[in-house]
Formats: sequence, C-alpha cells, structure tokens
Amino acid sequence: DGLTVLCSLHFLDLVHRYATRAIALKDGKLVFEGLPEAIDDAEFKAIYGQDAQRVSII
Repeated sequence: DGLTVLCSLHFLDLVHRYATRAIALKDGKLVFEGLPEAIDDAEFKAIYGQDAQRVSII
C-alpha cells in the first residue's frame, strides 16, 4: 500500500493485467489517461495508428 510504480509498457495485455491507471503518449503528447480497461481496440488504434496490431505475450 502507498507504493507507486511507473512502468513503460507497449503490450496491452500486461497493462490490463497489472496497471490500475494508464496514460498514453503519442509524439510526446498525452493522448489517453484513465483506466486500463478503457483502452479497447479503437482506443489502441487511436494511440498507435490504424495499422497497429495488438500482440499477446501472456
């Protein structure tokens, strides 16, 4: 309790599993701030680009 960890992740399955809050930067600008479960496929493409594909590692 009372511990904050800042971690850069590019795999959404890890974000969904471990994060309680998420932010996304694109070209150095904040483009998302909120709960990890709010990052659906549409939000993912808005962050990473329309050609981006989600990769699962777990």
